[in-house]
Amino acid sequence: MAVSQVLAIVMALACVSEAIVSIPVHRHRVSRRIARDEVTMLSGSSYTAPIPPDSYMIYVSIGTPPQQLKLLVDTGSSNLAVSISAQAGGPPPYFQAASSSTYQLVAANALDMEYVVGDWRGDIVQDIVTVENAPNISLDVSFGTITSSSEFFTEDCAYNGILGMAYSAIAQPQSHPIPPYFDQLVSANLVPNAFALQLCMPENAAVDNGKMVLGGYDPSLSYGTPVYTPLMQQGYYSVLVTDFAVNGASLGLACGAYNSPSYSIVDSGTTELLVPQAVFNALIGAIPEGLRSYFSDQNNVYVPPAACDVSQPSVNCLDGWPTLTIYLAGTAAGTEFPLTIRPWHYMRVVQDQFGAWTFQSAIVPACNEGSGITLGVVAMTEYQVVFDRANSRLGFAPSTCAQSSQLGPPPAIAIQARVDQSSCEAEKVSCSPPGQPSIFTIYFWVAVICGGLAVILVIGSVVWCFVSKGPRTRSRYEMMQNVDMNSSPRGYDTGRSDGGYYMHDGMDDDLPDDNSPPAFDGADSRPLPFRLG
Repeated sequence: MAVSQVLAIVMALACVSEAIVSIPVHRHRVSRRIARDEVTMLSGSSYTAPIPPDSYMIYVSIGTPPQQLKLLVDTGSSNLAVSISAQAGGPPPYFQAASSSTYQLVAANALDMEYVVGDWRGDIVQDIVTVENAPNISLDVSFGTITSSSEFFTEDCAYNGILGMAYSAIAQPQSHPIPPYFDQLVSANLVPNAFALQLCMPENAAVDNGKMVLGGYDPSLSYGTPVYTPLMQQGYYSVLVTDFAVNGASLGLACGAYNSPSYSIVDSGTTELLVPQAVFNALIGAIPEGLRSYFSDQNNVYVPPAACDVSQPSVNCLDGWPTLTIYLAGTAAGTEFPLTIRPWHYMRVVQDQFGAWTFQSAIVPACNEGSGITLGVVAMTEYQVVFDRANSRLGFAPSTCAQSSQLGPPPAIAIQARVDQSSCEAEKVSCSPPGQPSIFTIYFWVAVICGGLAVILVIGSVVWCFVSKGPRTRSRYEMMQNVDMNSSPRGYDTGRSDGGYYMHDGMDDDLPDDNSPPAFDGADSRPLPFRLG
């Protein structure tokens, strides 16, 4: 290799290293007790997840002089917003707009945000936002201030606001979306169009909680180079799941089942691994029989052996529990690669109402989430996840997190030929447990019966009018022909299974006339932003 080529490579690497900024991530876990009867089953088979949420946050400074705040890092939404008061919600400190000489109000009461869990309302404002430990990452940007909220700030949470890292396609308000904070950094040429997350989950708070890397990824945070999967859409970070295995054995479902009603997503704002009902049913069947109840019965918690120290990751605590593998499509046609999720990542430590430390499954059946599988924190903590937006791809490399090093790193990722070579077209989703009719089926037959009765009544009325009043009633009958007898109020609300709703925008264009959940057609059905589940 010529000297000039070597110098060019060195200079390129130097430029890249200068552009990449590594920011500490701070993990907070709600330390509340979980009552064994706390889980509430909702319609279908979804439930309000009681898992204490893992909040991964970064520090930012806002305003002049700077006010330091902690923001929840959320790749499942696109808005930056901070609370301004205790009435607005969340813990102190709050952003004090009156104390900042660079603050500007852009539009009052312009934001009304709904998430899978919680909502908030607020103003659009502008001020200087600077990232922790990165004085060069400072910019006068537009963002939201939260003036009121409901269930957005979880119990005992530590964050003062949210940093949405997804694309502008799901930013709010829809009429004139605020450019996401990261988009504004890229537009100002402060960082390249890529970032990475290393989310560690040590029980010891003194252990490093990971990093957020702006501008690319940090090779020192992972073993080997990332393996990439193509981004299927640019709204959420949508990926194509091709298979799901338990202890190396495939669930045997068509890959469309994993991506129903739309593509799967990678979301740091969701704690659990959310899977469609059909996938969850197959998963339960593949779990060793003695362990199935800990997955199928969400009230059930696993009490580890007395010798187990839950504060330290040890294979002895979860000996015999299966390893899960999720396969993602590779960037080359007809290829896939595995992501490993070990028991210490999908079984989360909780404290029951008796004060005992136990384990609870963080794999949740979810219907009408607007996506297929949601790869939340459970699936991300084994890897440094690279959001390479410039090349429309997501990368995964085994993480050097403290917990991963104690248990040993996860298996190396190897590209392989896909077993299922189908198109992965999404399948219809049933929101009911096995053996029970779905709510859509119930509404469908109710509509059929009611429609039949209505037709009989109309025909009877017409016949009666002709018989009793003769030609005079013909004009009334002719008027009736202008009425669409098939029109009826929607009896089915494609509500999100955990209490949220699809964003209707005042219109029903996204909802099919048969009242079914939106069919997968590769388009963004614009479900609500995701947040900590």
